[in-house]
Amino acid sequence: MDLPMSRERKYNKDEQTHFAKKHKALLNGVYMSDVDGFTTTVTKSENEVYMEWTYNTNSTLSINRFVETKSRKTEYIKAVLEGERKPSQQLYAFVSVTTELNAFRKANNQPLVDCLLVIEDFGDYPYEVYRMTQEGKDLGFTFLGRVFDDKEYKQMFQIG
Repeated sequence: MDLPMSRERKYNKDEQTHFAKKHKALLNGVYMSDVDGFTTTVTKSENEVYMEWTYNTNSTLSINRFVETKSRKTEYIKAVLEGERKPSQQLYAFVSVTTELNAFRKANNQPLVDCLLVIEDFGDYPYEVYRMTQEGKDLGFTFLGRVFDDKEYKQMFQIG
């Protein structure tokens, strides 16, 4: 069976998160896609997971970061950030992938990948941004800052 050479991407821009809309509108040369086909025991959630990349000078793709977005700071998220509750398996999975990828990159003198948690304010600014890391079985959350507007968004997320 012949497959078409290119397929038009179909998605509803109105259903994109605030974060995804801003990423496309504000950042130059930085590309992002939601992560398709990732399965956890939770099948419905109010967040999105993105993979961001840029192109190197030799036109090869380089992944820069994984981003988990949450539409609001729920009591559960607050408890996770304060170490009072365990993170979801989905968070563990993406931090684990990042940790393994960074081990390879470090061994090969390549730029490391970030794994971020971005918490929107009910689909708008301000955002709270955290770097997620793994030490053994434990996940760590380092607060990177708040993003209040488009200018601060560009400062926080622009590569290079």
